[in-house]
Amino acid sequence: MNELWTILVGMLPLSESRGAIPLGIFAFGFSPLKAFLLGVLGNTLFIAPVLLFFNYFSAWLMRKSYWFNRFFSWLFTFTRDRHAQQFAQKEEKHHHSHFWRNWWREIALFIFVAAPFPLTGAWSGCVVAFVFGLPLKRAAVAIVLGAVVASFLTLLVSLGFLSGFKIFS
Repeated sequence: MNELWTILVGMLPLSESRGAIPLGIFAFGFSPLKAFLLGVLGNTLFIAPVLLFFNYFSAWLMRKSYWFNRFFSWLFTFTRDRHAQQFAQKEEKHHHSHFWRNWWREIALFIFVAAPFPLTGAWSGCVVAFVFGLPLKRAAVAIVLGAVVASFLTLLVSLGFLSGFKIFS
């Protein structure tokens, strides 16, 4: 039963694995590896369904409602146009690197999700990927990898390995 609670806390938008790992270690007495794996499972289990849900539900709402169509059209246009110049600058800056030119948005998403700070987890990453129109598979990979890195950093903090750094203490 405690395993299920750890997974469920890992699924919550505010706590994610940042709450599940310490809960598993300190409240339930799990080994660090078990708490890490359960936290990552809870944190990554919902990513693909949420990304699919955002895409299909917004498309359905846009077909069914004039006001939702206007809102989502405005949201996508505003966000993508507002950042189009920055995107073009990044692509121009790295025009020599085919890899960077094709993957820099996903790398930025990975870094955003991997940062173990409030409101930068997998749920927020799903929203960012949806709003910016990132390809589903590539966004899911970036978010999962970012969640794993954030979970690992949370594990290190929970075990006291990063207590010497001012930002984590």
